[in-house]
Formats: sequence, C-alpha cells, structure tokens
Amino acid sequence: MTKAEKFKSGKGIKSPTRIPNFILKFKGKRDSKKGHTVADAYISKLMKKCSALENKEVISAEAILYNDRREGAVMLATMDKKQKYLCNIPEKRSESSVSAIRENRRIVNQVNAAEVFVEAAIEKLNTINENIININIVLKERIDKTRNKSNEKIFSYISGLRAGKLQDYEADLNYCDDAYSIYQKEHYEGDDLIKSAVRLKNREDFK
Repeated sequence: MTKAEKFKSGKGIKSPTRIPNFILKFKGKRDSKKGHTVADAYISKLMKKCSALENKEVISAEAILYNDRREGAVMLATMDKKQKYLCNIPEKRSESSVSAIRENRRIVNQVNAAEVFVEAAIEKLNTINENIININIVLKERIDKTRNKSNEKIFSYISGLRAGKLQDYEADLNYCDDAYSIYQKEHYEGDDLIKSAVRLKNREDFK
C-alpha cells in the first residue's frame, strides 16, 4: 500500500497518548488532589501532542500532492505561453512563393499543436485538481479523527478529575488550527489557479 493509499484509507491516525482510558481516569482522580494547575498542565500537554500529530498529517498531505502541484505549476506556465501565442497568431501570408506556403503551414502546425496541448493540459489539470480536492478533504477528516482521539483521552482524564476533588472542573479545549490554516494559505493561490484552469472548455475560453 502506497503512502497516498494509506492516507486515503484512514489508517495510521494516532492518539496523543497510548495510556488506556481507565488509567487516565485513575490519573485524573489522583491529580485532582493536586489542584487545577496540574490538571490544566496535563490537558495542555495532550493538546500540544495532538497539534504535533496534526502537523504531521499536513506534512503527509503536502508530500502526497507535491508532484501534482509541481506538474500543475509547469503546465500552467506553459499554457500561459500558448495563450499568448494563440492570442497573437501571425497573419497568413500570401502563398505566392514556396517559402510563404511553408511559413503558413508552419503557423498552422503551431496553432494546432498549441490547441492540442491546451486541451490535453486542461484534462490533466482536471485530474490534478480532483486529487488535490480529495486529499484536502481526507486531510480535514484525518485531523478531525485525530482530535476525536485526543478528546476521548482528555474526557477520560476529566472524568477522573470530576470523580475526585475537582467535581466542577471545566477544560478549555480550543485547539490551535495553525497547521491546517498555514497549509491552506500556502497553497491557496496555486490550487486556485489550477481550479480556474479546469473550467476552460475550448480555446475561446482560454483566451
């Protein structure tokens, strides 16, 4: 199974701790005797580990999409050159000489080649765009599942706190979205260009 297949399948999603829930509950009951500071510190520790796991998920998504994004960028740059050429096609020369006939044929061949390239490139960019969308959706799902695993551990710990001397304990479980937000910002422009390109249907749209 490739890294991408494993990523898409949902395998390899980790928890911030391997400690069983019943032990976390016992730990929470024991830590409740030490007060809010100790409890807050432990929950903060679990949340930081969760954030580190989320960052690894982002790194995996970037690695999976690296070649697609690089190929997409090259295609967009080449399409831009083709666009400029198709928007400024040399006028057909009067075929009064062999050289003029050859030049006209050369221009026709270049136009045809440019149009074929654009059509094929759009199809390829469409595939790339679909893969980017798919991996981004999977990434968000994997981050959500990572947080669910984290919350399960934290809630087990909190149940122990409340069963002990911190019966009214409330935790601030506002996770940091930095890893995912930075990922989106870094790739928004390039991904949006690819998305816009796949909307093109023919040369007139391309112009």
